[in-house]
Amino acid sequence: MHLLKVYILPLLVAIFLLLLVRCCFVTHYEVQTALPELRLQEGDRLLVGRYVSAGMKRGTIVAFRHPSTAKIELARIIARPGDSLWVDNQQQRVFFQKRAGIESSFMVPGHCEPVDVQLQSASLLCYVLRHYEKARAVQMVGKRLHIGGVPATRLHFSQNYYWLEGVGLLPESFILGPALCITYSSRDWQPRWNRFLRPL
Repeated sequence: MHLLKVYILPLLVAIFLLLLVRCCFVTHYEVQTALPELRLQEGDRLLVGRYVSAGMKRGTIVAFRHPSTAKIELARIIARPGDSLWVDNQQQRVFFQKRAGIESSFMVPGHCEPVDVQLQSASLLCYVLRHYEKARAVQMVGKRLHIGGVPATRLHFSQNYYWLEGVGLLPESFILGPALCITYSSRDWQPRWNRFLRPL
């Protein structure tokens, strides 16, 4: 009875608490290939929060499920819901600050926030509606977005979206949470001590 009270019960409580924290609040992610744009090296183990909050700022590194492969990947938030992007169809590039010669902007969709449909953003919004919002009867007719055969001028979305570096527009439901810190780092079984408990 004494053995149960002193050793086994505290051990079971500790295991339960560890599993609870791991399942509900944080998890670990191992970087498989170096990501120089995020200053991460192969073998870094990251502590990733299991929450997505509206307070995630531009520049935050997040873990997300890639839409086409379902693999867990990392990227930096470039634009948040409500931020404006400028689309240059000639160069097929997106700019995050107004540039000369680019007249139209595109607002990153937010939950229940109206987004104006413009010629430059219509095909992107069509893709988002089909793949992430599961909207039916959405199609491009020429360069215009039509929903149910009617041209769309303004849309509302069911969730927040973020523009991620190297990925593009991604819904909040695909984001697992922010990367908090590097907890451990090694390469070829050799620890890299200068990267232990390093904040991101």
